Amino acid sequence: MAELGALPDVVEKCLNHAEAGKVKRIYQRAQYEGPMREAWKLLGSRLTSLQDMADGRVTNVIPLQQGR
Repeated sequence: MAELGALPDVVEKCLNHAEAGKVKRIYQRAQYEGPMREAWKLLGSRLTSLQDMADGRVTNVIPLQQGR
């Protein structure tokens, strides 16, 4: 998700990791629902793209243009 553009804090929330710092864990309780939703959509789109490539429906090869 981070490689697709999601912020590291959002990725950690998506993975349901507990915050290590006690003060941060107690006082910073943002849920990041919107950014998490977007991060999951990014991952879903990437997985769909990879599945399409594996099934031969699309390719990442760009053909060379023939003569100009």
